[in-house]
Amino acid sequence: MDKKVGPNNNKYKDLEESIKKSEEKLANEETDEEQDLEDNSENLEEEIKHNENLAKAQFRNRLVKTTGLIILIIIIILLIVFLSSLISKKDYSYADVENIMKEAAQTYFADNKSNLPSQVAKKVKITDTVLVESKYMKPLNEYVKNDSCTGEVIVQKIDSKNYSYTAYLNCGDLYKTTELYKKVTDSKNIVTEGYGLYKLNDGYVYRGKEVNNYVKFKNSDAMWRILKVSSADEVTLVLDDVSKNSFTWDERYNSLTEDNSGINTYQNSTISEFIDQIYNNKLGDDSEDKYTSYSVEQFSFSKEIKSKLVKFKSCVGNRSETDTSRNGSTECSEVIETKIALLPVYDYLNASLDSNCKTTVDPSCQNYNFLANSGNFWLANGTAENSARVYAVNSNGYINKYYANNVKRIKLIIRVGTDTMIEKGNGTQKNPYIIR
Repeated sequence: MDKKVGPNNNKYKDLEESIKKSEEKLANEETDEEQDLEDNSENLEEEIKHNENLAKAQFRNRLVKTTGLIILIIIIILLIVFLSSLISKKDYSYADVENIMKEAAQTYFADNKSNLPSQVAKKVKITDTVLVESKYMKPLNEYVKNDSCTGEVIVQKIDSKNYSYTAYLNCGDLYKTTELYKKVTDSKNIVTEGYGLYKLNDGYVYRGKEVNNYVKFKNSDAMWRILKVSSADEVTLVLDDVSKNSFTWDERYNSLTEDNSGINTYQNSTISEFIDQIYNNKLGDDSEDKYTSYSVEQFSFSKEIKSKLVKFKSCVGNRSETDTSRNGSTECSEVIETKIALLPVYDYLNASLDSNCKTTVDPSCQNYNFLANSGNFWLANGTAENSARVYAVNSNGYINKYYANNVKRIKLIIRVGTDTMIEKGNGTQKNPYIIR
């Protein structure tokens, strides 16, 4: 007899199958999730690796760009430096080039002393070509834009120990080293009326009140005026201002006056001794009690300035009060050779344009006279009428006579040679000629 399956048994069987299917489904889902997880993990690793590679590539690109930028900046800097060097070597003034030549010549002759001039006043010349070939300077076109420039240095023996070095630069129409005397005596400066430079006494003389004859030495504060230019082209300068100190012209015993009113012969006078001390920079020297109290600010004759000065004949002869001569014949009847002196009478008279300025002591000589800007200073000459009296410019600006033992200020004169060059300036008070 067949066994019947009851409804409960079928129910259990269905349940078991349902559970089994659920378990299989769950197992399949877990397998799928594991596979998905594994796939995702692999994808993540690949993405990370990709990102790393991308980051490395970007870093390399940035490094290349940065390096390139740095190299570019360096190139630009080097280019700027190069261009600046090209420009800077063309940035020298003509005065700078003259100084370069001068310094090169000084070094050359320091190394080649046997080539220096052997006698006082003798000169030797050295060209820029020799200085370049001897490696003492670069070619001139390294300093100036004009390739046609030529140069030379003239060396002159001043005394047993000292030499002057004067550089000449010729760049055609652009520039040429100019001597002071040539600048001053240019034809456009010569006048026949009014204030200015006149042809007079075989030379040239500045006359009048307002004249553009101002001069300074480079690196010096003292202002000078051009007094005259000689027939030998030497330029006489007079100190624009009077000295700060007052000096006795002389205080020797005079047998004619029977006192110490002084003797008006310049040789061996007290003033001549002071003048020597000024030139030798001994004024105010503590080692000399006689000169300690004197100011030296105005009288600083440096080695460089002294190298420009030349000896000249200072006219110290005595002159009559009624003398009308203006050519120096009276004063120059007695002369001393010197490099520094006092202003002679006839030079003071010649500076006046007043037609009434005729004799030594005419009050009209103060008129139209650039030397009358500061009174009370000694002149170089004594009176012919009285051996104890000396001429001086008084506070009114004309010449009068005084006992030699009086004290007054002084105006110095000096003379520079034909090789004295100007660096710049036009001779006005605001823009004086600068002697280099």
